[in-house]
Amino acid sequence: MLIKKDLKENRIISLDGFRALAAIGVCYIHSWSSFGNPQINLFGFDFSKILAIGGNGVDLFFVISGFIMYTNYGTKNYSVKEFLIKRWIRLSPAFYAASIVYISFSYFQNADFPVFKSVLTSIFYLNNILSKYSSAGLFWTLSLEWQYYLIFPIFTWIQYLKNFKTALIIFSSAFGIIPLIIIIFWPETASLLTDQILFRFFEFAFGMLAGKFYYNNNSDRKINILLFLPLLIIVYLGRVLISKNILEIFSVYNSFIKWLGFSIMGLGFAAILYWGLYQKWLTKVFKFTGLSYLGKLSYSFYLWHGLVIQLFAQYLIKYGLFSTTNVFITFVSTLIFLIPISFISYRYLEKPFLHFKK
Repeated sequence: MLIKKDLKENRIISLDGFRALAAIGVCYIHSWSSFGNPQINLFGFDFSKILAIGGNGVDLFFVISGFIMYTNYGTKNYSVKEFLIKRWIRLSPAFYAASIVYISFSYFQNADFPVFKSVLTSIFYLNNILSKYSSAGLFWTLSLEWQYYLIFPIFTWIQYLKNFKTALIIFSSAFGIIPLIIIIFWPETASLLTDQILFRFFEFAFGMLAGKFYYNNNSDRKINILLFLPLLIIVYLGRVLISKNILEIFSVYNSFIKWLGFSIMGLGFAAILYWGLYQKWLTKVFKFTGLSYLGKLSYSFYLWHGLVIQLFAQYLIKYGLFSTTNVFITFVSTLIFLIPISFISYRYLEKPFLHFKK
């Protein structure tokens, strides 16, 4: 697939900034859920409903993944075998190390924990398929990432034979029609598939679309800063659709509402990502605040945050403080402790494998 140019190998600072925001959001939501999702009432309003968007940091990660895969590989010829090997080598050392620690921790807490099955589940990235054997609940996202990596070469192959638009139409049709058929005829089965690529494809697809636009357009173009608010509203619309209150209304076909909500969020996040890449002031903010650096550590940050939160939460619950107080103590403490942990993990388990060449 011969494309007219390749992106520079330099990291995009804004992209790292968005990674950091996604990681912080996930860290917050897991700190919050560790204490039973308490309300945060200020002036008669429950702000926890607004802050709950942090839980969709994983959806932003999926969009970013789609963006990166397309700009790195969708704009040039590449070997599928080498692509898959590079992705495995890039992700596995840190993931396997984290899985060993999580599995050991679970075993020490419960001697009946299925260690061998959990190890096999982690080795083959089956955490969202064999979830009961997952070394940690949060690792379902790694399985979903791998499902995307397996179908991505097919997308780029169709693009090579035809063009990007044709590939997008074919994939969108498949990942639009098949989920609807399953939802209509096998709604119970559909509810088990909402964390699989079948229902989350459009988050990656909108990321690829943003990558396509970014690749083709002038890097010096300007996009109105005021567009951020309507784009954020789109994200929140998707978030509202997957909220508990809405899903209870559509109890039988709530998997369709989830599919719709995830897709709308993916559209909103992709648009915000594209918008942010053309805001020079935002690049300066991310660089000045250190968020761009945290973005580099975000993969390790994500891998280890669950265990750190669990340790802090278990300790704080003993003191009987207000749940909201525990949430913010856990959140802030986790951020502080995770930075050096993430740096060590990045330095020794990620960085040596970033530029693997066969």
